[in-house]
Amino acid sequence: MSDIKLNVIYIDDEEASRDVFSEVIDDLYDDKFNVVSISPNKKLADMISVIADIQDVKSIIIDEKLSVSAKTEYKGSELSEELRNIYEIMPIYILTSQPSSLEPICGSVEYVLDKGQIEQDSYKEHVKKLLSRHIANTDALVSEKKEKYDRLLTKSMSEGLSEVEMTELESLELFRIKPLLKTESLVGEKDLEALDENDKILGELEELLASMGEKK
Repeated sequence: MSDIKLNVIYIDDEEASRDVFSEVIDDLYDDKFNVVSISPNKKLADMISVIADIQDVKSIIIDEKLSVSAKTEYKGSELSEELRNIYEIMPIYILTSQPSSLEPICGSVEYVLDKGQIEQDSYKEHVKKLLSRHIANTDALVSEKKEKYDRLLTKSMSEGLSEVEMTELESLELFRIKPLLKTESLVGEKDLEALDENDKILGELEELLASMGEKK
């Protein structure tokens, strides 16, 4: 059995807070997970790049106030919104002492964690169950998308796809490669090569579909 742990990223600009809450967050996950505590970069694009380079990430927890020590140009909620554009279904959380003020951003995060309650037993138990359920749901959805992608790709090679199926395949392909591309502003030479290769594959599939349609 592999002893490689999956990573939970925790981002906070204050070292003292990272020391304290890293242990608290570690208690929220089982022993399959490792908490990677990091300080934020000043620029949002640089922060995204750092996160993208960390392997085997299962969820991300971000402190809302990132400018106390690091003087960042963004808040945790702004970082979460950018991350949601890249990681469509990965669990993302905001950690704050004022959770009610962040309700409008709940579309980009699974949950807003209350700093004032997170060390209380009843709240901690509630959050533990929540985090576990989010990861289980994400794993199930990723597996479902992978199976559907493999099935459609295989079908495209043998009998062709309908327009609806081709659109779905393209969407699944984008879901698969988007985390590798980081953000549009960070696309580099390797990213462009990956896009070109995937465009080539999808183009060949479309040609195959068209030719099979002509034969019918």
